[in-house]
Amino acid sequence: MRISPTRIGVFAVALLVAADPGYPQKLRTGKGLSPPSRRPPVVGKIGWWNYQDWLEIDDFQVQVVNANLGALNAKSSVRLHISGTFRRPENAASASIKEVYVSERFLGPNREAVDLLIIPVVEVRSEKIASRRSDSFRLAIDYELNSYKWGENRYVFRCGKFQKHLKFIQDKVHSIHQPQWAEEKEPF
Repeated sequence: MRISPTRIGVFAVALLVAADPGYPQKLRTGKGLSPPSRRPPVVGKIGWWNYQDWLEIDDFQVQVVNANLGALNAKSSVRLHISGTFRRPENAASASIKEVYVSERFLGPNREAVDLLIIPVVEVRSEKIASRRSDSFRLAIDYELNSYKWGENRYVFRCGKFQKHLKFIQDKVHSIHQPQWAEEKEPF
């Protein structure tokens, strides 16, 4: 049996609507969709980073976007909000964020948590001398997390001098009335 591309498209739209009943209204009006912001690519390899000493992170927040975990879903998504300043030397060129480096690793011998290191990568936009010695930036990065075991999955997000701790519950059966995640104030 051959399935036509049209049927696959209709099925995909039906899945989107089933996952979020308000999706058609959001798409039509634009309300409820995240505001447009600078979203550089996420990379996992180290590169030529000559200007990182210009970077100063002023604020870092982690927003849970989707944490509907269960027996058939081990993926959750977060939005990383990063704001900061470029502190350039005198007569230096203007700078921007080229990409965002993210690395993941387990903490502890028993995989107690996942440590995520987030580094915005600075690039020089042009050789033109900037008029000010500092410029600010704001980023919003969508990032997908994978649960790594049943039960509590803990994550430590580090960006600059900031640390955020989240705990997600990967359960085989969950209640819609029970939250699937929690922000933790203290490190584990």
